[in-house]
Amino acid sequence: MRPSFWILSTGTELAQGRSRDTNSAEIARKLADLGFDVIGISILPDDPEIILAYLQWLQSRNDVTALIMTGGLGPTSDDHTIDVLGRWTGSALIEDPTALRRLEAFARLRRRIDIETARRQVRVLADADVIPNNTGLAPGVLGSVARETQPLWYCALPGVPSEMRPMCDMAIDRLREKIHATPVHRVEFHVYEEPESDFQKTVFNDGGLAPDALKNDPAFRWGVAAMPGSLKAFFEHETDERVITELQQAVQSHYGERFLHRSVEELLPEWLLEKGITVSFAESCTGGLLAKTITDRAGSSAYFAGSAVTYSNQSKQDLLSVPEGILTTFGAVSEECALAMADGALKAFHADAAVSVTGIAGPDGGTPEKPVGTVYSAIVTANERIAFKLFYPMDRERVREYTTRSILFRLYRFLQKRTGS
Repeated sequence: MRPSFWILSTGTELAQGRSRDTNSAEIARKLADLGFDVIGISILPDDPEIILAYLQWLQSRNDVTALIMTGGLGPTSDDHTIDVLGRWTGSALIEDPTALRRLEAFARLRRRIDIETARRQVRVLADADVIPNNTGLAPGVLGSVARETQPLWYCALPGVPSEMRPMCDMAIDRLREKIHATPVHRVEFHVYEEPESDFQKTVFNDGGLAPDALKNDPAFRWGVAAMPGSLKAFFEHETDERVITELQQAVQSHYGERFLHRSVEELLPEWLLEKGITVSFAESCTGGLLAKTITDRAGSSAYFAGSAVTYSNQSKQDLLSVPEGILTTFGAVSEECALAMADGALKAFHADAAVSVTGIAGPDGGTPEKPVGTVYSAIVTANERIAFKLFYPMDRERVREYTTRSILFRLYRFLQKRTGS
């Protein structure tokens, strides 16, 4: 039986939906990548009695190997985690000397801090290991509580994501040693412009790519997450790396250029940097989302020349030199307009390639000939011009997201083919 984890986030603002719990998803991904099962994720308010009752309930479950919880380690009166853990485990509370020295040094720099109040956040459990916080002030703790069969391991970390991340890595490394976890074999990949149900049919239905023996193997697992314009899938096996590698190769052979080992958001910037190629955009319905996505990576000025967000017809004419005749004859949402927009962006930004997008994101503006979700895009270089139509009959947000990812994927494959790599 593989070790199983429960993830618990505390915070009234999370429980009321006023803030998003990003920590749990990040921790779950880390654990899954290491081959652990995550069998539960919970959010609780800053109520010590509710938190204590929940910890006691988790302790009563023999199918939970370890608990990772975040939040409630700060200096204010609504930060209850250490106090509740002390009541739950029976451990005394002490101050961590390293954390206290950091707090005192910080207080000398910022004299407005009431150090006596702030000392709450340097408390730890006497019977637990300390997870040092090299980014903030509140340390984490890692320990165990007894059960009839095996102990329940627990780890408490700060809720601030920038503090939680490095501390979580340290905590998971220690937990792997304590619970003697054996890594599983795992592969991940992306398939673009494929519905989730079609992927399952292709790979796992009768006559699919996966051998029947593997589909019935309890040591084999798979999963797929539908993302805008793509699927992220994984195969894993507890002992046999060969079988999942062969299945991944079969999937890659079937999907061809729609298969990528990593996301296009990662691969395209790396490839542009490697080849020394620059790109520019002309956007309408995506409202700058293409530019935002490709510049999420630091150093993007080395491959991204710029973007023009031209929503109105007049701006398309003024900024991209789209001929008025194209707009009146074919309309702004047309192949002809997309090509003219890309031509204008190529000239305006002096890039090696330009990409345009124009469409109807909705909810209004659609017609029987061009319903909501109709999108045209073009890719232009000094020597070649192509245009293509996309259709995503969805809500406004998803039209923009699906369009962005599909266009970046098509740009990546277009440029690869033209450079022979």
